[in-house]
Amino acid sequence: MSISGNASRIARLIVVGALVAALIGALVPISGRAQEATPTATASGDLAGLLQLAPDVLTGTDQAPVQIAAYADIAAQTAVSGLPVPSSIDDPNFAAWAYALIPLLVPDPLFSYAMVADWHSLLGFDLWEIEQSLQVGEPPEFFTLMRGRFDETDVRAAWTSQGYRMLDVNGIEVASLHEDASFDISSDLGRFAFARFNNAAILPDGTLVYSPALDGMRTLIAIARGTTPSLGDRVDVAAMVGAIEKPLASATLLLGTAFNGVAMLGPDFVSGTPEVPDLATRVAEFAEMPPILMALLGVTPGGPLSQPSSETATPQPDIPPAQFEIALLLPSHDAAVTAARVATERLATQRSLATSQPLTDYFASWDARVLPNRPVAVLELNFAPGIQPRLWVEVIFRRDMSFLAW
Repeated sequence: MSISGNASRIARLIVVGALVAALIGALVPISGRAQEATPTATASGDLAGLLQLAPDVLTGTDQAPVQIAAYADIAAQTAVSGLPVPSSIDDPNFAAWAYALIPLLVPDPLFSYAMVADWHSLLGFDLWEIEQSLQVGEPPEFFTLMRGRFDETDVRAAWTSQGYRMLDVNGIEVASLHEDASFDISSDLGRFAFARFNNAAILPDGTLVYSPALDGMRTLIAIARGTTPSLGDRVDVAAMVGAIEKPLASATLLLGTAFNGVAMLGPDFVSGTPEVPDLATRVAEFAEMPPILMALLGVTPGGPLSQPSSETATPQPDIPPAQFEIALLLPSHDAAVTAARVATERLATQRSLATSQPLTDYFASWDARVLPNRPVAVLELNFAPGIQPRLWVEVIFRRDMSFLAW
């Protein structure tokens, strides 16, 4: 999946922009609506529920996306933070709220262009009305699903103002700008989002869905109607989601090739120092891990919350600590047992590929278990004191997951 940057960079962009706007005034006409609107969705959003509505982007393709899906539960992280939901970007609460979301894979490009795109005018809602989001696939076959406190009247008004053409697809009204993944770069929607929001619909349960191509929207509606299997119907995906018992504030579903050891080293790998083994030694270490078929990595709601201009985390006793949760799908139960052993041994002894610091500088403790009679290993990692929970996203995007490399 092509997600620009990581959660840390996105949130930094948002907050820097918010602080500038607070000093010099609003630079673009962003709506400051209160939260009195009647929501379109009443169903509670969660990862499993959204995956049941998502297209299966793995079956029937020779080039399956390595990053299958990215999920964020903005409402859960907001609730545990104890912070009020902002009512506008100029709201004094906006900066603190945005920083609280740094550990989350929030929907892009909505958050990365928060200070320059008037999303309420373009799409009919503001960022703080989103409660859960799921992004699936890679462009051009890319899908965005969101649940939240959306006002259907505002969403439909945006469809009209942006020139969407209204169609009927299997009994559900679809707003369509382009039937394919083309877009108008001269328009604000095309400039900020390319083709991601070309086609839109509100599903019967209130979930707001988008697809670049109209055929993708037909697939989304067929899933909602129960006539096409979803991504969540897959046995391997269901196994990953079911393996993690704790609710997640954010998660990503990856193919096991994301942890290929040689590819993880990359062209800039420098070896042969006392801190970094030579290439042959490192490859031999990677071979101890059985092949990983699929993985679900995520973080639970919690803190410490990030603070402006701070790279370390100050303990906040009133906020539960976030935990790094990992589920791994292996070829067999025995392989899962091996994977759990190898991963925990590496956590205790290895160094980061990116910083050469011991992994114990990042993770204070961990637990590992293997599901009975199933090829699934589960790891639960506790961040070390002073470590921001956003680390879980950073190690993925910088390919610094040597403790899982195979």
